[in-house]
Amino acid sequence: MITARDRIIAALEHRALDRIPMCETGIWPETIARWEQEGLPKGTDPLDYFGMDRVSGIHAIDVSFFPHVIYEDDGEYVTDLNGYGTVVKWRKQRSSSDGHMELEHKVTTIADWREARARLTVDESRLRPAQPARPGDFLTLNVVDHCWMSFCMCGMENLCCWLLEAPDEMREIYDDYLDFLLGMLDLCVAKGMAFDALWFFTDMAYRSGPMFSPAVYREVIEPGYRRLREWCDRHDKWMLLHCDGNLDVLMPELVRSGFDWIHPLEARAGNDVRKLKPLYGRDITLVGNINADILAKGDRSEIEDEIAGKITAAKPDGGYIYHIDHSVPSTVSFESYCHAMDMVNKHGQYQ
Repeated sequence: MITARDRIIAALEHRALDRIPMCETGIWPETIARWEQEGLPKGTDPLDYFGMDRVSGIHAIDVSFFPHVIYEDDGEYVTDLNGYGTVVKWRKQRSSSDGHMELEHKVTTIADWREARARLTVDESRLRPAQPARPGDFLTLNVVDHCWMSFCMCGMENLCCWLLEAPDEMREIYDDYLDFLLGMLDLCVAKGMAFDALWFFTDMAYRSGPMFSPAVYREVIEPGYRRLREWCDRHDKWMLLHCDGNLDVLMPELVRSGFDWIHPLEARAGNDVRKLKPLYGRDITLVGNINADILAKGDRSEIEDEIAGKITAAKPDGGYIYHIDHSVPSTVSFESYCHAMDMVNKHGQYQ
């Protein structure tokens, strides 16, 4: 019996198995609630209902620098200090970044960083128990990398300024943090933790392009990914990236950094697997790019055109995994998604 892990590894190795992997790693609770009103049996996991290939994420490493403090909770919004030293006001009922407001950052200078980094100790107390996965799942250790850590700690505006104005200090920050993270990864392996890949969720781009130039990425950020790639090679692990936004100018950098897949290839940001496959299809597995806005419209012919056109272009010789181009929002009806799954099954077969 072919498992989800078999299919996903085949895609990562650019091999064709029975069909393309069919994955979703984020379906909004509001979406499931809607689908249950429209025909999904109540309490049924949509991944099981549609026979999809499951990616099970393990969140095992605590990378916090600061103790969590709740300042206010009015029932709708919480204001708290998170583990990165950022004071955030956030809405409790939300499925996207809407309702997330950063109010203050405790780390705004290199001196602040040097004080905070003293709290980064490689210790078993930072390991969280992993949830049991189903047999045959593809297992990812979901880890906060150096780039996303700095966005969360410093804030987007501060970080972009630091990358340009203080690259040496940013290299120091990244080296310090990666010394800690790689030590924690070694500890995970020593403790016998089973996983297939490291998966980083690191948004580096907007709809029009990256938040920083390719040159800044190469000179300041990429060396850290090279260290992580070397660790993956030593331990026979895949290295995966989630990155929103338009990746046209960043894709060559990500390929050179050694990522094995790129997800979710937002269609509304201009990414298109029909263009990316000829350019990068031998070097990186493409995950997603099925336009959620088209599924939300509900036009059956448009849904088939979207799925058939992209899957037909991306699936040859493996290296493509079905996924919507982000999380599945509640604007997508159960009927539309059922039709989409029919089209994936129709056009995603290799045999």
